[in-house]
Amino acid sequence: MNVAMRKRPTCMRLHDGFAIVALTLFALSAVGCGGTPAPSDATASAAADPFVPAPPDVGDVGRYHACKATPRRALSERERCEIAALATHCSPANDCLVSCLSSPGGVNVGGGCWHVCFSGMHRDEPAPPGFAECERSPDPSRLGTPGAAGPSVGQG
Repeated sequence: MNVAMRKRPTCMRLHDGFAIVALTLFALSAVGCGGTPAPSDATASAAADPFVPAPPDVGDVGRYHACKATPRRALSERERCEIAALATHCSPANDCLVSCLSSPGGVNVGGGCWHVCFSGMHRDEPAPPGFAECERSPDPSRLGTPGAAGPSVGQG
């Protein structure tokens, strides 16, 4: 009997069929099926998903601005006093507080600007000096110093 004329066993024919199906599926998965591509970063993901809130605008706290951040919201008398006090002894931590306090959303973060600046970025820096003259202002600050009797930077 001629070797070319011999039939292959049934199990080999089934195996070949499974191999062809598997290769076809693999090729299709490599090409893609026209689904939505994954977003390139978390910001794009948050912007595309209406259920993910955008992070609050806490200012440009990652850069040093020599305590001269331009306020982008109306500041209270007490906040203006605190920013002036921070600017007299400007340090990276004080600059962070000024940038955050001048931002539209920093004071609304849980823990306020104190949390934004001292919970991670400037953890090892000393707390800024007290604001005795600012504390007399009737308009309360929302810097949120931990351990303070009221929301103030100078205590804690």
